[in-house]
Amino acid sequence: MKINRIKCVADRRAYARNVIKELNIKLQSGWNPFIKKESAKEFYSLIDVIDTYKKAKYKELENNSIRSYDSFLIKLKQHVESIKPDMYCGLFSHRIASDFMLQIKADENICNRTYNNHLLFYRRFFDWLLNFGYISDNPFEKIPTISKKFIKKTKKALSRDEIKQLISLLITKHPRFLAACMLEYYCLLRPDDLQYLKRKNFDLERHVIFIGEDDTKNDHSSFRVIPIALEKYLDCLKLDEMNMNDYVFSQHKSYTFESGREMIGSRYFAKYWDERVRTALGWGLELKFYGLKYSGVTYLMEDGISPVYVQGQADHSSLEITNLYAESKMPEGFDQIRNLAKPI
Repeated sequence: MKINRIKCVADRRAYARNVIKELNIKLQSGWNPFIKKESAKEFYSLIDVIDTYKKAKYKELENNSIRSYDSFLIKLKQHVESIKPDMYCGLFSHRIASDFMLQIKADENICNRTYNNHLLFYRRFFDWLLNFGYISDNPFEKIPTISKKFIKKTKKALSRDEIKQLISLLITKHPRFLAACMLEYYCLLRPDDLQYLKRKNFDLERHVIFIGEDDTKNDHSSFRVIPIALEKYLDCLKLDEMNMNDYVFSQHKSYTFESGREMIGSRYFAKYWDERVRTALGWGLELKFYGLKYSGVTYLMEDGISPVYVQGQADHSSLEITNLYAESKMPEGFDQIRNLAKPI
């Protein structure tokens, strides 16, 4: 193992002593150097390599994903620092990984679904370390996820009566947030879609909203029909007075959701829902902001709209089907969604 890349002789000797110490620990734990050849990268500091991973990986991620990754990596860093701050990558064993996941499972604030999310992230992270030669095997690979039968489904449609309660609360208290809710309910927009929504996305003559492939979760472009039942909720947005490049929902301070040039974070819709709406109406945690889309899909089909057209409205179809909608000025599905969607 060459260490002459370390220029300072004193530092080189100190590094060598640490390598010898760590090798002795591995030998005592049963490691056999004749069976598995180690990579020099396995003796890089795991904390330093986490930072290397972030610099490389975060370039590919959106802000919401970066926040999630940061949360997972902070927990991993804290666990490593509690054991040995200068731990080498190769020393993070299956035993350490198992103890780490047991700690996460014991956390009262982490449900079974969240535990699985943690485990799957750490598997992917250590796969990255494996691919780039920092480790020789993935210590999380053999740790099982929690079975789906023990994971409660939290997705729940709001009843029509609950949607009426929502409208009664927001129609005077916060009509702009109500508009966001109704866009999710009738146009089946995701919170991320609302985040990127600009005035130029609205074609008011054709009564559609265009969602570009760069502004959506699945990289598909799509048209969403604006039903007649939705139009009255959009009046407060004053779309005709807006600059075409302004975001429809911009200001998150004090939850005004006014239009502007600054893009709002998608999480603010759910935060306002949880902090102001759900609590005011006395609803449980199972009624989520994203549940409006789930409700919209359910009730559009109940209103007699073909499931095929609802799939297009929800952007759940294939790219070919989405393109079919985009190429037609007013297909039958547009007419059904625009006219058959019933007001609450």
